[in-house]
Amino acid sequence: LKLKALNDNINKIRDNIIECDDISNDIEKNVENINKCQNIDDNLEAGKKELAELNSFLMNLLTKFPNLKESALPKELENIKKRFSVVSKNNDKNKKNLTNHIDKTIKDKIINYSKLIQQQNEKVKWCKPDSSSDKYNLEVKLNSLNEIEKSNSDFNDKIKDIDEFLKIISKVPKLSSSDLVEMQAQVQKNYEQLVGDCDGVRKLLENNLSLWSQYDSISEEFLNKLKDVEGKTKS
Repeated sequence: LKLKALNDNINKIRDNIIECDDISNDIEKNVENINKCQNIDDNLEAGKKELAELNSFLMNLLTKFPNLKESALPKELENIKKRFSVVSKNNDKNKKNLTNHIDKTIKDKIINYSKLIQQQNEKVKWCKPDSSSDKYNLEVKLNSLNEIEKSNSDFNDKIKDIDEFLKIISKVPKLSSSDLVEMQAQVQKNYEQLVGDCDGVRKLLENNLSLWSQYDSISEEFLNKLKDVEGKTKS
């Protein structure tokens, strides 16, 4: 009866493991499955102890009744041991696959965002005014900067998504996320630097455009005065 109960429990554990072997789900579902796998670990540990007790009981029984060696009991127990080992290995495999997939998914997102931020940095550099920038060029650069800043708000939302993912996986026991947290912190720092650079370039562009406006006003005023002088001279 104990062998049958243990065998039934192994079947139940095996079915639970099969439910967790799909890594194509979203991060939330994969984290949920990792938690299930770790709960299965507890069941496996209990089954391991029960299996050891049954093995000890059978060994004592065989010592007293050697003829039982030819019965089905030793073979049945050995088969259960093998099945238990396969189930345990499959659960470890699931945990490893799920963990690697979660890690890769988040890491790929962080790396992708880092590349996009670097591209934004290059665009911001182009927007910086130089000594040869005329008013039209400054306006073009300012319009480009406006588009960059619109994109930056999207980056901020994506970074917040990563933060949420990291919070989710931080709740999983034995799942290390320190390297991901470190990568995310660097992305956050790069993003804040990008926003700061945009603010700095905007001020330069607006100041230069203000100078151009002052120049235009002074030029127009000068030309009007010049016309008045010419008109008086002719008269």
